[in-house]
Amino acid sequence: MKKIIFALLLLVLLASCGTKSKETTSTSKDSSIPYTSSSSPSSSLSQSIEKKTEYPASLSNFSNGDYSNFNGLYKSTANSYIIISADKIGYYSSKQETIGSVIANKSTYQSKTESAPFSQTYEFNQGQITFNFNDAANKVNDIRIIDTNSTSSNFSFIAKLDPNNFTESSVPTYFKAFFGAEAENYSFLPDKDGDTCIISIISNKILANGGSGTVGLYQVLPDETFYLVTRDPTNNTYIRY
Repeated sequence: MKKIIFALLLLVLLASCGTKSKETTSTSKDSSIPYTSSSSPSSSLSQSIEKKTEYPASLSNFSNGDYSNFNGLYKSTANSYIIISADKIGYYSSKQETIGSVIANKSTYQSKTESAPFSQTYEFNQGQITFNFNDAANKVNDIRIIDTNSTSSNFSFIAKLDPNNFTESSVPTYFKAFFGAEAENYSFLPDKDGDTCIISIISNKILANGGSGTVGLYQVLPDETFYLVTRDPTNNTYIRY
């Protein structure tokens, strides 16, 4: 009888150990779940890196000849300047004479940086030009030209004109920026002329001494370009020099 009882107890103990073993195995399997899911952050990190390295659409448009997001006036310390319009880029001397057009597209493309800080370099008839963009890829911070004589010129942003807000108030503000500190010596009187605006530059000193004060007439266009002009009184039109 004792042997039978002992055998039954042994069976109960064995059954109990089997149950604990299953629980342990189950727990072990459950504990492995978080470890398996750890691959998810890695996947997210990979996707994040891909998004960060994606080249901005605005810069792709720029390299295709669409400069509409980057219009503005840029000036060097030597007073030469660059004007970026929606579909063209002009390079002008300190005497406000056209040096040449800058064609920045796939035909003149040389190199670019794939990540911030972004830049694009092109060749043109005066040498090599590099546009340095901000990290958000929505503004040209500065421009650098290396001419055919290996002389370097840097151009800083001065002002921009909204073509949708081309008024007798906004145009002088834009144009005055070109003169910098010297603008304090002059008055800028605007007069809308069709789709353009004529700016009369008045010398405050000459005016104070009894003279007319007019030292120049400029025609400003909605694309931000401007030209020194003279008025033809016979037909009341303006002729560019």
